[in-house]
Amino acid sequence: MADDHSRAARFLDSFHRVESLLAARMSNETQRLTFYELVRRSKDLTDQQKNRLRDVGDLRNAIVHAPGGWGQNPIADPREDIVSWLETQAELIERPPLVLTTLKLQPPRVLDSNADLIVFLDEVRDHDFSQSPVRLPNGDLGLITTNAVTRWIASGYDEGVGVALDQAEIADVLTFVEAEDQLVVKPRNLRVVEAVRLFAGALKGSIPAAIVLTEDGKPEHKPIGICARADVAELLQALGV
Repeated sequence: MADDHSRAARFLDSFHRVESLLAARMSNETQRLTFYELVRRSKDLTDQQKNRLRDVGDLRNAIVHAPGGWGQNPIADPREDIVSWLETQAELIERPPLVLTTLKLQPPRVLDSNADLIVFLDEVRDHDFSQSPVRLPNGDLGLITTNAVTRWIASGYDEGVGVALDQAEIADVLTFVEAEDQLVVKPRNLRVVEAVRLFAGALKGSIPAAIVLTEDGKPEHKPIGICARADVAELLQALGV
């Protein structure tokens, strides 16, 4: 029974810690919101975290509001994995992990828009990349993707002749970039939860192909890392979901 009581106490301590942290991130007007409402409104959580925390809220209610109270004879005994997960969530909310360190990102090669398309295709072949940042003539950053290359090839394909790849520049392909090929530029302190939300469409419903990190989030500065949709699974794993 001592171990059971210990797990229940740890569970409730972690629950109240999560609740307090979420409330502290909001304005004074939201301090009296229920746990479920705090979770729903939070921008510090992914949808996956929110779903699990709602389940945790149900378990907490069963323990606290049961006749006799949890301290005397808890009606529900949280499993160790649930308690450990909730303790981890409290730590993640208080000290959120960053994309740069979680993915161990390195500065990407930035291609010039006037370079031959072959330069990008070499990146695809040699490093299995599907996109690369491109420095545009105005100093901004663009993104060339294998999807845009496919659309460019399809537009100029001549049966029996093909397409002259060695006569094309990256700038030619960039005219075939669509919404699904867009990038977002963010500062180096981008949190994992923010990146997951961006890839889920938090930015006005659009989903970027990649997020490029610069020192202060300005596109004219040198990229220090890039993450793509393919990294979402690893980002979620860092959040325990």
